Amino acid sequence: MVFSTSETQGCKDILNILDFYELLSLVETVTKKKVKVTSKTEAIKAVILCSENAFQLLKRQKIRRDTLLQYLVNKEVAVAPTTDKSRLIQVILQQWGSNINEQDIKMKDEEDTSSSIPASSASSNSSQTSASTTYQNDRHGSFENRKEQEEHKQKLPELRDQSLEKGVHVKTEIKQKTDGHLSKGQENILVQTFCDTENGAKKNGTPVDGHLDEQCLTTPISVIQSHCDSSLNKPELQLLGETFSKWFYENVNSFNPAFEQKPADFGPHHFWSDAFLLLISHTTGISEERFEGAILTAQRFVAFTKDELLLFNPNISPEGVLVKSDPYGMVMILVCGTIHRDHSCLGIFQQLFALIKDPRFENNWKIKQTKLNVKTSSVASMPKLDANPEKQMELVPK
Repeated sequence: MVFSTSETQGCKDILNILDFYELLSLVETVTKKKVKVTSKTEAIKAVILCSENAFQLLKRQKIRRDTLLQYLVNKEVAVAPTTDKSRLIQVILQQWGSNINEQDIKMKDEEDTSSSIPASSASSNSSQTSASTTYQNDRHGSFENRKEQEEHKQKLPELRDQSLEKGVHVKTEIKQKTDGHLSKGQENILVQTFCDTENGAKKNGTPVDGHLDEQCLTTPISVIQSHCDSSLNKPELQLLGETFSKWFYENVNSFNPAFEQKPADFGPHHFWSDAFLLLISHTTGISEERFEGAILTAQRFVAFTKDELLLFNPNISPEGVLVKSDPYGMVMILVCGTIHRDHSCLGIFQQLFALIKDPRFENNWKIKQTKLNVKTSSVASMPKLDANPEKQMELVPK
């Protein structure tokens, strides 16, 4: 490992732009899972100490083009926003006075920006949607991320790598039925779950429209991503809401020990850092609990199924899911269903989600806030939303 003083400080500044869970993923890759860290400072130190040099670190997939661009903007270095990753690395190394041959930097941009649509141009020419995360909460409470799968990237270089590791993959494509070219107005939304086995990656998919993508890259990304125009029509919004609801509860339910399977990839990276959960329980009386922050919110949902052994059974239909959007880009999803433990139905639930896109990660959807109402009652049939559910879709005051 050879880092100059300026390279060390510069790499620290770049790594500080990443969130903690992205750094955990990078630490596992760089150290081959030999080093455990408990803080962002330890993670940054481990990454730098275990990297061969600054160039090798910057060209890693998890150091995205957007991150390098943000670093240069922070340092007030003028670069075009469309500059590719290899050129950004060259500019940064020149700023640091690094002794790297220009030919060494002439590498293929790992993000393949030619096939991705930047957030600023995401319009009716919609492209791909993917959500992939890795959050493993083992019995010691540690987070574990999965191995990189370079072979998938080589097969499908048109999909760009983003932040974390492999997991749930929600992908929106627009294809012509005749020749498969991307075109306007024909959306194919599917949900795919990727589960690791000890011998490699196993791919299981749940199609929304009856078929799966023939080749699907496990793209590291932390949230549900959409390059589509925010002005979705009503059927598209409804499909988004039903797809999200199915994905969310399947992931939360996967932590229930009754399934005897590895939990799905679910965690704080699906939430904004200031997200919160308002839990309203109707049992002997009415009680309210509030959980602030992405970590506590995610942990509470995991505790429902992992510790309290509950299972959520949502009504995935127009009678059980309502979706609305506002002119400012927020999407609100209201869903109802039943709650179970073992062979007993304990009651019903109704949950409101507020989703907002994250412009830092190609307009990925993240959960901003959620309100969960649970009620103990006897259930004779699958619950439906009220005749006038719009009144239930009020945001929770901060």
